[in-house]
Amino acid sequence: MRHLGIFINNTSTDLKYRCSINNFQKLNDNFNKIIIFDNNSLYSNKLKQDIIDNNKIYKYIILSLNKTFEEEDDKNDINYERLLFILRDINDEYFDYITVINDNYIYNSSLENYFKYIYKHEMDFYSYTDSTENQYHHQMNLFTFKTEYLNKLVKSLNKSLYSNTNANTNSNNNTINKSKDLETNLFNVFKNKMTFIKVAYLENNYKQNIYFNDVMFKYLLTHNIINLISIQKLNKILTEYKSIYTDELPDNFDVEIYRKYNDDLKNYDDDFLKQHYIKYGQYEFRSYTNDYKILPDYIKIALYKTNNVLPYFEIPFDFNIHKYNISNKDLNLQSRDELLIQWIKKGKYDGRRY
Repeated sequence: MRHLGIFINNTSTDLKYRCSINNFQKLNDNFNKIIIFDNNSLYSNKLKQDIIDNNKIYKYIILSLNKTFEEEDDKNDINYERLLFILRDINDEYFDYITVINDNYIYNSSLENYFKYIYKHEMDFYSYTDSTENQYHHQMNLFTFKTEYLNKLVKSLNKSLYSNTNANTNSNNNTINKSKDLETNLFNVFKNKMTFIKVAYLENNYKQNIYFNDVMFKYLLTHNIINLISIQKLNKILTEYKSIYTDELPDNFDVEIYRKYNDDLKNYDDDFLKQHYIKYGQYEFRSYTNDYKILPDYIKIALYKTNNVLPYFEIPFDFNIHKYNISNKDLNLQSRDELLIQWIKKGKYDGRRY
């Protein structure tokens, strides 16, 4: 089968750059040829330098398009304006299938079973997952279609994006409605549609998005059924991360670490240090472990399978919260969790001392 892979990226951050590298390395063996489309962002040229020598790449596009779509990039599963820009330039005689991948998800496997599934069934359109959130739909994080529908798809997208009735897209409501119309029109192009992992009508996932359904997603990820992790979900975990003040020691409290990282306490015995943490240390953001539990263990295990994505969500082994707070008073942060998350999201990129 002649298969074209289209990677639609927005490498606006170091994290998105690393995820794009990972996704390309994980998936590129599934394709005969590859197109890379990248929004003209901070790390676009760096990404291009790292992968341009791959002999499967026959087109590499770095371009800024409509600002409205750019702002929605991290919220929607796919940017349809960019997709149309790419598709209308493809010769449908060169390929049997086209798969579209976007960088809002992290792939921790090659998805070998997904592509075997495609070649085994005679369908016109395949999505990786489906959902009944709001209404039933194929999720557009990863999808594949037969190229015999390419021209119809281009016409449908062009009409939906640029018809007079949809010309004004300044308001949020218009943008949302436009995205829904686009997806409806897109699905209607194909006769026979199929989903690889059918989770939309599962009792414990009905009217939910599987990537944000913690119980079901954990089961599917740990059993290697789903191999996609939403970056938006990871950012949600960071946003909701909270330290708990308690009159008991944390399960991962290490008295030797507490002594080592707090010079003013190094001459006290273990019992004193334990009581000091409970009464004072936790409110002073003092370090007591080398393993802060930011991400759930099941997600950390899944990210171990990626190419160096996990460090973007981890606290360094020698990170000293107390010293980070003292050395960076300009941050004016009021809790341990704020300091930890600030480091992950921004502090390390700013080169702040800890």
